[in-house]
Amino acid sequence: MAKKTFFAQYWPMPIHVVVATLPEMNATSVAVTLQALDAANRLAETVLKRPRPFRVDVGSADGKPVACAPGPFVLPTVRLSRLTPSLVIVPGTGAATEAQLLRVLGSPHVEELCRWLARRSRQTIAASCTGVFVLAKAGLLDGRSATTTWWLSSCLASMFPRVRVERDAMVIEERGRCTAGASLAQLDLMLHLIAREAGPTLAGLVARYLVVDERSSQARYIVPAFLARSSSEVTAAERWIRRHLAQPFGIPDLARGVGTSPRTLARRIALATGGGPLAFVRGIRVDAARHLLATTQLSVGEIASRVGYEDPATLRRAFARLGERPTDSRKPRRSAPASR
Repeated sequence: MAKKTFFAQYWPMPIHVVVATLPEMNATSVAVTLQALDAANRLAETVLKRPRPFRVDVGSADGKPVACAPGPFVLPTVRLSRLTPSLVIVPGTGAATEAQLLRVLGSPHVEELCRWLARRSRQTIAASCTGVFVLAKAGLLDGRSATTTWWLSSCLASMFPRVRVERDAMVIEERGRCTAGASLAQLDLMLHLIAREAGPTLAGLVARYLVVDERSSQARYIVPAFLARSSSEVTAAERWIRRHLAQPFGIPDLARGVGTSPRTLARRIALATGGGPLAFVRGIRVDAARHLLATTQLSVGEIASRVGYEDPATLRRAFARLGERPTDSRKPRRSAPASR
């Protein structure tokens, strides 16, 4: 009988997810979290004909209803002390400035949430945007790589020097901690978590169901989806590549950086992604380029150099292989308070 793997066609029991909330938490971040989990449950039942993979609770320190901001968005919650989840998600706090963020981090609600999170340190814990600061305050990101929204990355590095801040990444997972950028990156985080816990097929369905803007390809979701629990070598390779994006390197260099042989690494990557190491590296370079295109005003040439391509034409060819163009990812730059 074939050995069961992460890619098995069923999951034995629902995964208990707790969305840990705070007063005036970012309404968009919370709503995206709940909608993605609800879509995953419904699509698993209706399309894949499988059990619902997630059991979801919304928790708070005192168990009282939480009003999210902006707008009249109130959620009933369960007291966190009564919950023992296997996956915890902390959405963006709702702070729009550094001063607001400092006030939030000093509040009794955050102090109590941090104590509860510290007791859950063996579980997978995820956060986006300013929610990443809550994980850092709880000591859960010490010695790990993490990302947050572009305009607060320097603040995160300054406040928590033991956290390795990777400002160009959209989603990072390291040793049970998953972090993502601005509040709308919560969707990327949720797709990553759905793939991690319930498989890339379901994550792909949720992506197609929820992503409403026109895209020629869902390829941007392939790397985070297939990295999930694939192997320690593949996860380490993804981190190594992101840290050396601007440098020229070959697959033997990558294998040495990971501590394995090129042949073993190629085999692990093939099992995880269905492709070879070169396609794997290209996918990560393009993923990083997308993030820079969406969050900075750097030229295509400057971005090409940052992600390891010789010139803009080479970067455009890499996008074209995925059915995209760099301009597909370019968005008007928003003011800092818009990212919460």
